[in-house]
Amino acid sequence: MAIYHLSVKVITRATGRSATAAAAYRAGEKIRDNRTGQIFDYTRKKEVSYRRIFTPPNAPQWMKDREQLWNAVEQSETRKDAQVAREIEVALPIELSPSQHIILLERFVHTQLTSKGMIADVVIHNKKNNPHAHILLTTREINVTNDGFGKKNRDWNSKGQLDEWREQWAKHCNRRLSVACSQSRIDHRSLKVQGLDQIPTVHVGANCHAMSKRGITSKRKELNTLIKEKNMSNERSKQVIASLKLENEVNQIQQEIVQAKKAKHLFLNPSDFKNNRKYREAIFSRTYIPILLEILAGDCIGVGELETEIGTCFQINLNGGGKIYDLSLIHISEPTRRYAIS
Repeated sequence: MAIYHLSVKVITRATGRSATAAAAYRAGEKIRDNRTGQIFDYTRKKEVSYRRIFTPPNAPQWMKDREQLWNAVEQSETRKDAQVAREIEVALPIELSPSQHIILLERFVHTQLTSKGMIADVVIHNKKNNPHAHILLTTREINVTNDGFGKKNRDWNSKGQLDEWREQWAKHCNRRLSVACSQSRIDHRSLKVQGLDQIPTVHVGANCHAMSKRGITSKRKELNTLIKEKNMSNERSKQVIASLKLENEVNQIQQEIVQAKKAKHLFLNPSDFKNNRKYREAIFSRTYIPILLEILAGDCIGVGELETEIGTCFQINLNGGGKIYDLSLIHISEPTRRYAIS
């Protein structure tokens, strides 16, 4: 099932790292660092399935070249302990296809990163049962005058910005999962805030994974295994207790569920002429409404359902702004700008 993971870390010279090395490793490419003369060659890395650089509208064209971009970033920093880049690492829902992963990432990058002036170098590592993405970000604003980088934007370092990224990533993932008709959802909040009686796992990290490949089990990985077993044991115990408590109420509950689903037209027979219209309305609401919400995401403020002479209509209420959507099955009425889908 889909899991939530979003971590942010800084690439800094104080730890002996460079933006050029980080970009080469994540993208599986060969990059020469003009500042130090080092060559970083990771072309043998086979797990990279997607790589692309996203830039704001005011960025010069040369910034879409990975080697030029990160060399320019290195040249713009003079301090020995300079922060040269920021990285966001996210887990991609396994319920989505590779093409859906790309759409998810592009929407998130456009709305949360490049729209604020950052350049994002996005790479997908398509590991088995662990697809994830690395988003390497610039820390300085673009200076159009000198065709390079200007001052650092300290707002991008704030806790408020991190909280926004964490929340928005969950929303973007859940929206794509909904469009893909998946029941899975993720939550960016802590287990305690969610009210879940579970023990949080610990971060394993690249070093522990490297140890596993050499046949060495790290203490962190052992601890994670114990935590997962404990959580599963607790969950099984809860299920057993719940089944014992509800044993005498099963029939009544099942009847209530059936009646509730029938009320929502989930069990209608499409071949039944009397219920044919209701069946089509139910299919329409479950299939097309999420897609329309995705299209009108920036303007939609709510969806309503009402009965009319021609059947059930779905209303999508939009903000103003003078936009006109020429879509089939949408009727425009002014000045309230209500779009009724019938």
